[in-house]
Amino acid sequence: LRKQPFWMLVACQLVNRTQWETAEDVFWRIRARYPDPGRLARADLRTLGPMVARLGLRRRRSRNLRAMALAVAASPVALKRWSREQVAGLPGCGKYASDSWSIFVERRLDVRPDDGKLNWYMERMRG
Repeated sequence: LRKQPFWMLVACQLVNRTQWETAEDVFWRIRARYPDPGRLARADLRTLGPMVARLGLRRRRSRNLRAMALAVAASPVALKRWSREQVAGLPGCGKYASDSWSIFVERRLDVRPDDGKLNWYMERMRG
């Protein structure tokens, strides 16, 4: 998803306190129903909430997804030009999302993530 930064951030939110294997089908259902940030920003929480419910944190996760999509849709600057600090300031995005952003979008190798899978990836990339 590095070439689709908005969807990478959606995925980061979905794997909060769960594994990608659990979140993947939810990701694809959300992406099919809301194919762009503008549509996700207008999502009805009564529809989005049940889509993410099995991942836990239903209310918070659905509100953050919608609020993040609204912030991205309202931005006059192309998302690919954002900094890790801007990403960390988005609703529902924190260190994991900003580390992922730095690694996959900015292609930086100087990141020191706390997440085990991101660390594993960084070790592979550094050789």
